[in-house]
Amino acid sequence: MKRAATILLLVFVFVGLTNAQSISLSATGGLTLVQGPDALTKDISEGGAGFSSAPHFGLKGRFKLPLIPLAITGQVLYTKFSGEGNATIAGGTTASVETESSLLLMGVGAEYKIVPGPISPYAAVDLFYANSGKFKYKATALGSTNEITVDGENRTGIGFGAGLQIGILPMIDIDVSAKYNINNLIGKEDGEETFSTINLSASLSFGF
Repeated sequence: MKRAATILLLVFVFVGLTNAQSISLSATGGLTLVQGPDALTKDISEGGAGFSSAPHFGLKGRFKLPLIPLAITGQVLYTKFSGEGNATIAGGTTASVETESSLLLMGVGAEYKIVPGPISPYAAVDLFYANSGKFKYKATALGSTNEITVDGENRTGIGFGAGLQIGILPMIDIDVSAKYNINNLIGKEDGEETFSTINLSASLSFGF
């Protein structure tokens, strides 16, 4: 009897470890909402870059730890921002202005399942490398175009959020999440304002 119970316990633990240590890969898409600073979010007519929101896409990996409802994640996410508007330049001339930049995030994180099951809400935290691409400002007036390019920056950021993982097939999940990111938490220069975004994402995950 004891031997049978021991065998059943070992089988249970083995199955649990096998399931818990599963790995999944996801294709991710969604929307990035720029929260600050004002230099990015203000309209071009007000002297800003005119960035409000932009689509993002990327890849996400998840490794579920054994016996505890915790997963380690890795993610790459790319967003391209653009803005359009009119601005008054020297001499009171109105110029048509186009702005452009990008944001590349590469990081690791952790997800804690609040309620395990086929529909599982979770809390998440991420630590990531953030590369802000070159900022381009192009103004066209009176048939002439002037373009200014400013080099990008590399910073370290952190994100907090929550999500919902929904199992639709044994090895396929849908994952939706909302996260608040501070993209330049570490490495800011003197006088540099906080660059923050909200990421609304949806992923299709394939486990193996």
